[in-house]
Amino acid sequence: MPARVAIAAATTIAAIVYALIRRRQRRRLVLVAHHPMPIVDACMDGTVLLDGERLVWFFRHGESLANAAGRLAMAADKARDDGLDTERVQHEVDMNFSDAALTETGIAQASARRADTASWRLRPEAIVTSPLTRALQTAAYIFADDLAAGTPLIVRPELREYFPNLAQDRGRPLAALRADPAIVALPNAAVILAALSDAACADWRDEWDSWQACGDGWERHCGSAERVGAFKEWLLHAHPRLRRVATVSHFGTVNAFVNHEPCIEVSGLVRMPPEKIGINAFAWRMGVLPPEGGVRVEMRNCGHVALVYSERTVEE
Repeated sequence: MPARVAIAAATTIAAIVYALIRRRQRRRLVLVAHHPMPIVDACMDGTVLLDGERLVWFFRHGESLANAAGRLAMAADKARDDGLDTERVQHEVDMNFSDAALTETGIAQASARRADTASWRLRPEAIVTSPLTRALQTAAYIFADDLAAGTPLIVRPELREYFPNLAQDRGRPLAALRADPAIVALPNAAVILAALSDAACADWRDEWDSWQACGDGWERHCGSAERVGAFKEWLLHAHPRLRRVATVSHFGTVNAFVNHEPCIEVSGLVRMPPEKIGINAFAWRMGVLPPEGGVRVEMRNCGHVALVYSERTVEE
């Protein structure tokens, strides 16, 4: 073979190999929820997971002090009958409700869900919670038996609430959470405090403590739609063997995770723009709904929905 032909052939082979490598590099593994959503509060005991599938329960926290005060504010506006939302708007910016804890009613709700879920056949292999106080408390009460039996508890900042226009959605640094009497008094407090330790939160504690919790720009983190993908990446790569996970977060967080998945269309639901979903369209745009809109998943305090995620390889 002439040298020129050999060189040309080698160059062609090299180009093909390079193209294959680049194509492989542009592929990545993601989690996608494409199954129809079950009804709210379904236990999912009949679920059979295929290879690469994960069952994730999304629990909402119990009634918080901010929830209770918000209902009173809206009732006062309604009673005044002047068409204004004066009390509600003042409540939304009231820093007295920053990172509000559960009410006695909220604790009772979480304890009731503990009894309700005790008979479930499928149990979570890990409990993952938002770092906001009301979610930590709820996780401790609902999953007290699982935590006592050794099911790991993990705290993830991606699960915080999504409404940065609400003062109640500011967080607190980890040290403040660990020192809170409401946290120290929780069932399995040692497990909760260990999950809030600097070591357990090492991969996110610095950013959380310096600005994401309540520092300058916390609203940017709170309203970031990137948190949905970041949490799924963490679940996929940091804990690839977990197939059943219970999360405890917030109304907006649950809606964000549901609405960023094709399970909406598969379930036969019709997406709507933010202004047709809630009284605060701005808040629904802030990371909760994708550009194509979404649906409002209604759930009471301590209610839940479940998504089945499948592994998918996508081209980048």
